[in-house]
Amino acid sequence: MPGDATMSAGRDRRLRVEADKLEAFCLLVRAASAAADQAAFAEVSRAAAIALRARFGGGTITSAFAWLSGPAAQDALASVRAGDVELQGALSLIELEQAVALAKEAETLQR
Repeated sequence: MPGDATMSAGRDRRLRVEADKLEAFCLLVRAASAAADQAAFAEVSRAAAIALRARFGGGTITSAFAWLSGPAAQDALASVRAGDVELQGALSLIELEQAVALAKEAETLQR
């Protein structure tokens, strides 16, 4: 049925966007977590804002940490684990899970 194909294509696009966001945000969390000092963190933050604006229309390190701590990131991880969408970036599933855990810990400490 044509409607089923359209729904499937839409679902596939949504899963791809969410997986891309998961990978990009995890890279940011890893870079921010590796910053040696406040100046290095500020540089990562500036670069992240530029990259997020170019790729997703906006965002900050803070929004990346918050998104990774929320249900959308869990859904994206579940889709990757289930094989519904494949990773296309440099990070492995284990590295993504570690970055999500870092983001959750940082969000908890920030509260």
